[in-house]
Amino acid sequence: MGNTADKTCRVGYVLTMERDSLPLDGLDLNLLPTLRALLQESSVSRAAELLGQTQPTVSRSLTKLRAAFDDPLLVRAGQGMALTPMGLALRVPVERSLAGIDRLRNSGDFAPERARRKFRIIVPDVAGQVLIPKLLMQTQENRGVTFQIFGSEKDAMRSLLSDDVDLVLGVPILDHPDLRVKSFNESAMPMTVLYGPRHPAWNANSPMTFELWRDSLHVQVLPGGRPDRLGAVDRALKARGHSRTICMHISYLAALGPTLYRTPYLSALPEPFANEVAAIHRLRTAPHPLNDVIEPTLLRLSWHQLRHADASHRWLRAEVGQLIEELNPKRVE
Repeated sequence: MGNTADKTCRVGYVLTMERDSLPLDGLDLNLLPTLRALLQESSVSRAAELLGQTQPTVSRSLTKLRAAFDDPLLVRAGQGMALTPMGLALRVPVERSLAGIDRLRNSGDFAPERARRKFRIIVPDVAGQVLIPKLLMQTQENRGVTFQIFGSEKDAMRSLLSDDVDLVLGVPILDHPDLRVKSFNESAMPMTVLYGPRHPAWNANSPMTFELWRDSLHVQVLPGGRPDRLGAVDRALKARGHSRTICMHISYLAALGPTLYRTPYLSALPEPFANEVAAIHRLRTAPHPLNDVIEPTLLRLSWHQLRHADASHRWLRAEVGQLIEELNPKRVE
C-alpha cells in the first residue's frame, strides 16, 4: 500500500506540473535565443543576421514559436513588422531569463575567449566617448562577449535593482543595501577648460585667469540633465561672492565640440574627456582656475550584490576598472 500511495502521489504531481507548464509544453528551449532576437529586432531578416543564421531557418523557428505561444508574436505593419501585445509582454522576461542562463553557464571559471555573454552597462555620455572605444579594443579578441551600452537617460539604481543592467559607471554614489560600489580614488580627474578660436583667450597668448574664465559665456555639461541643481563650481563661486553666465545647459556631448569651435563660449570637463573632445574638434584646453577649491571628478562602479561573486561579472569589473585607472595620466604606477 505504501508503494501504491507513493506512486499515486507522484503521478498527481507530474500531472499538475504538466498542466501548469502550458503554453510552453513541448517547446524546444533552444528556440529562446531566436525568440529573443526576434523580440529585439522585430524583423526576421535582422534577427537572422544577429544570430548568424539564414532567414528561412529563423522563419521556421518563428513558426514553432507561434505554435507554442498560440500567438503570431510578429505581424505585418506597413512595410515592416511589429510585435503583438504578447510579443511585447515577452521581451523583458525572455531577456532576463536568458541573461540568467548566461550567468549560470559562466558561474564557475570564466574564459572570455570561449564565452558567449552579453553585458549591459550604463556609461554616462561624457565618459563613454573615451571608455567605450577603449573597452571594445581591449576585449576585441573575445568575439562571444558583447555589450549593450545605455546612457544617463536610464535610471541607474532602478536598473541595477531590477536586473536590467549588469554594471553602472558613474560619479554619484548609489546608496542602497543591495548594491556594491567601488570608487577609483587614485584616478581622480581635475577639471579642464575647453574653448575654441572665437574665444578671447585664443589669440591673447595669456593664461586662462580666473577673471577671464568668470567673465566668459559658459556651456555647462549636465549628463543627468539637472540644471536646477547648484554644482560644485557654482557653489565655489558663490562662496567667493562671484557668479558666471551660463548660456546653455547640455545633456549630451556630441554638440559640445562644434558649439565651442563656432562660438566664443567655453566649457569644462574632467581632464581626459576634455583632451579627447579638444583633439577631435581642434579646441584648446587650460587648467580650470578653480581646481584648487573644487574636488576632482571621481568615477565609481556600482553593481548588484547578487552579481558580486559571478566569475563573468568579476571579469567585467576588472576590465572596466583597468580602463578607469588608466584615465588619469598623472597617476603614479
